[in-house]
This record gives sequence, structure tokens and C-alpha cells, in this order.
Amino acid sequence: MTLPGFRDEFRTFFNLSDDRVLGRIVEQNRHHYKMATHEGIVDAEIKGRLLFSSDGIADLPKVGDWVEFSVKPPSKYVIIRTLHRFSKLSRKVVGKRSDEQVLVTNVDQALVMQSADSTFNIRRVERFVVMAKESGADVAIALSKCDLTNANEMMVSELVAACPGIPIFPCSAINDTGIAAIYHWIKADHTVVILGPSGVGKSTLVNAFLAAPQQKTGDVNARHMKGSHTTVKRQLITLPNRGIIIDTPGIREIQLWAAEDGIGSTFEDIDRIAQGCRFSNCTHQHEHHCAVKNAVNSGQLSPDRLAHYQKLHAETHDISTVRQRLGDTRKKRHLAQAKKRYNTPFNPQQIDDD
Repeated sequence: MTLPGFRDEFRTFFNLSDDRVLGRIVEQNRHHYKMATHEGIVDAEIKGRLLFSSDGIADLPKVGDWVEFSVKPPSKYVIIRTLHRFSKLSRKVVGKRSDEQVLVTNVDQALVMQSADSTFNIRRVERFVVMAKESGADVAIALSKCDLTNANEMMVSELVAACPGIPIFPCSAINDTGIAAIYHWIKADHTVVILGPSGVGKSTLVNAFLAAPQQKTGDVNARHMKGSHTTVKRQLITLPNRGIIIDTPGIREIQLWAAEDGIGSTFEDIDRIAQGCRFSNCTHQHEHHCAVKNAVNSGQLSPDRLAHYQKLHAETHDISTVRQRLGDTRKKRHLAQAKKRYNTPFNPQQIDDD
């Protein structure tokens, strides 16, 4: 079996003496995994030492990760370590905890989906695009369910203004519009993740790509126009003669984790205008001679777009402080563990079976 998404240039990064111990995570259920190997798809679990030595859940294997494994008799597959990550999509975990949640890893392309109905939200699309661009992936936008409205051109115009330079694919699985264009956008042997809230048609799009539908789909609630979580786990799916897709559950809340580069890339127009500000650290709020405020006053820049830009920057600043505090805490813990190991007498009879 050929490993999904493997390319020859990866060998240099992985530095493995034997490719037969290389696998890729295709599905995750807590600490139990389905892993693609040269022998096929197998069930795998994490080595105990890997689980307890990690800094947090973000370091543990995720869908898309390349891993090294061993096989214990008779046929128990154990993940020894996670290999070099070329990219990752992260957010802050939902709730009050301040931890990183890695959604998927090693993606080359990201498709942000928004449906052309009453749930259309340009600010939400911007937030998804920021997260996707932060990973370094090539980003495109799919405007799904275009058969439901006559306002497609207006929505596309809004997307072009909010996400300049990003390919936009109006599409409908009902009348097969735009599906082929998205399929051809996906590069061979590349991994693409599909992002969006519930009910926008992510799984329906995946099924349209496949000869035999694999993903379960569900109807949108007609009263509040929200989809249910039909897809409940992240799953890697190989497309025939194309790349690899990671279908994801609907994301209702996106709190950014690290997004400085993603914001700069998504809001290049504002950063470009800001070069005309008198002060290099201008906040575009109360300063005099602010080129950005002048652009808003003249109608060149939408005040809503500027407000969202400022909101994302403030959110990123707050979370960067949290990341620094977490880093300091982990350094102290590692130092305490090192001191403990140093002061513990060596016992040659101790055997770690993990």
C-alpha cells in the first residue's frame, strides 16, 4: 500500500532507517488511532512514554501526522513518536482553559466552506481564512448551496473584497455546479482539509468527489438554519487519481491560537494602507494622521472589516501572553523532572516495557 500523501522529499525530514516503520494517522478516537502503513490500515495506540512525556495534548498524534511505530507480537501496533510536522491548524480549546488544540496536521491546502443561505457570515469566513493561512496552506473558498439563492454574485463580491487573491468556487452538489473546479484545484499527492461550520455541505462535497459515497450527511434544521454534527471525527480520505482530503466536524467556535502571520496575509490591504500612517505603531483608533482611518472615512475601507482586523489582533495579543506563560510553566516542569532524574540512583534492573 502507498502511504497517503507521501512524497519523496519527506525522507530527508523523517530520517528513518526503514520506511516500513513509517505510518500516517488517518483517524483518531482519543488515544486510539487508525494508521495507514505499507501493509494497510491498522489500529494503533500510543506508547506510554510518549503519552506521559508530552507537554500537552497538542504534542500527541493528530489526523494527518506522520509517525514512527513498532509492532509487538502478535500484531500490536504502537506509535513511538510523532515525526516532523510541516504544518498544523490550531485553535484555542473551547471554554475557559488556555490550551492549544491542534485540529489537523501536515496539510498543503485548505478549503473554507460557507453556504449561500441565511447563515452567510463574512466575518466568520475571514476568521477561518486567518486560521488556514497561519498554517501556511494554500487557501480557497467554496460558496456552497448556490442553488438556494439568486444572491450568489453579491456574496461572491463580498468574499472577493474580504479575501483578495483567494480562489472562490461557487458550487452546488444538487446540480453539480463547480464541483469539478474544486476537484481540479486539489493537487495530486497533496493533503487538503475542509473547514467550516456544521451544515455547509463538507461531507456532501467529499461524497461528490467519490465514486461511492462514504460520508454520512444530514439535513439542515429548517427553523434555525443550523446543521447538526453529522461528521463527528476527523478522517483522512484518499481521492481517486488526486490528493487526500481531511473531512472535519463542523466548527462552531474559532478562538485563534497563533495568528500573526495569518492576519497579516488575510488583511494585506489594511497593512498596505497602514504604511501611510504617521506613526509606525499606530493602532488606527485615536491617532492623528492615520491613513487607515482616512481610508474608512473616504469609503475605501469598510469600517466592519477594520473593526474585525482590530478584534483579531487584540485576541492574538491576549493569547500570545497566555502562550508565554504556558511556556514558562513547562520549562519549570522540565527542569524539575531533570533534577529528579539526576538525583535518582541508577537501577539497572529497572525495565521500561512501554
